[in-house]
Amino acid sequence: MLRLLHTTLLLLASTFWVCAQQLSFHHLTVENGLSQNAVLAISQDSQGFMWVGTTNGLDRYDGYRFKVYQSRPNDSTTLTSNNLLSLLNDSKQNLWIGTNNGLNKYLPGPDHIKRISTPGSRPLTFHCLYEDKKGNVWAGTNGGLYKINTAAGDKPELFDFFGKGNAENWGVRAVLEDRSGNFWIGTTTGLFRLSKSGNSTEVKSFLHDSKDPNSISSDFITAIEEDRQGRIWIGTHMNGLNQYDSRSNVFKRVQYQASGQSIINNNIRKILVDKEGRLWVGTQEGISLIDQEGKLLQSFQQDDANPESLSQNSVHSLYEDNSGNMWAGTYFGGLNFTYAVNTQFSVLKKKDQPDFLNNNVISSIVEDEKKNLWIGTEGGGLNYYDRATGRFRVYKHSPNDPGSLGSNLVKIVYRDWQGQI
Repeated sequence: MLRLLHTTLLLLASTFWVCAQQLSFHHLTVENGLSQNAVLAISQDSQGFMWVGTTNGLDRYDGYRFKVYQSRPNDSTTLTSNNLLSLLNDSKQNLWIGTNNGLNKYLPGPDHIKRISTPGSRPLTFHCLYEDKKGNVWAGTNGGLYKINTAAGDKPELFDFFGKGNAENWGVRAVLEDRSGNFWIGTTTGLFRLSKSGNSTEVKSFLHDSKDPNSISSDFITAIEEDRQGRIWIGTHMNGLNQYDSRSNVFKRVQYQASGQSIINNNIRKILVDKEGRLWVGTQEGISLIDQEGKLLQSFQQDDANPESLSQNSVHSLYEDNSGNMWAGTYFGGLNFTYAVNTQFSVLKKKDQPDFLNNNVISSIVEDEKKNLWIGTEGGGLNYYDRATGRFRVYKHSPNDPGSLGSNLVKIVYRDWQGQI
């Protein structure tokens, strides 16, 4: 797996903790090979590749460069549209790609796209993609909620969750299965919860009531997440956050305050619960980091005086990768990422020992399926680091051995989709 590391960290003199209060954001834009600076979706696959959905294609990032996949109208092995809105890497290692004009699936073997046929003649916009605990893939569209039947050739089937025969009329923007097995469906006209009751399903509506301060703040739902305490957080269009308490059936509103003691903006685009249990809230005016009670911990905005601030404030996507690094996609400023806070770095330096790193000038690092590292060096060949033993094995060029490395100057180490180095 390719890890997005600063390899120079391996050359430092001691082990230390990074505990910065103000995060430093690194920026990736069209100048770095990104297909477009409008980033609406982010995901990571099992090999560590970052997948980025923009308004001009699908981008795969390996930590060094981008590979761009774009639509060609007469080529069925390409995207149905370049305007990407949602991405999902499921538990079966499939990458699903939602666009403003259809659903797609990435096929790693031939390295191309499969276009997924959708029922009816109406073009569908795929706003969200979600995998439930049973491995079913769900798609929220401008024409209802679809369940993808993978056993029938990835066929999307319209799901009439309300049971009134008008399933295609719902604009679905968010889907979540909570720890109790309830399904939450966020639409442009209300929030719904589906609960199993014996052999039947109970549907409960949660709608805004201007006379009830304990009701949800808006019917236009944009995001749904569950925190560590099992509480449901709902983001809305222009009306802030809501925390739902199932015991009291009450919504607690978390909204912008001029005092600066709450979220930075009420137009919520994305909610993410990180590995520490904190909530990252992507808004039209930046990112707010809050605790599970809704208390503001910190906000992040673009600052012209700080080149390591957020590149632009209109945040449409958030993602925490396998290493705990946080990614943020903006509409005009491209992709931002910041290395995990409180990450411990162990220093690995060259030593004159046969089972240790043999060169400090490192050009490339790849993690394999067993989480061991393959390290390319400038003149020292290829170093293999066994995490279990803490020892290195060195592969170098030998003039008399045709099976050895071709050179000790290793610029790039790459792991393919089959796990080969």
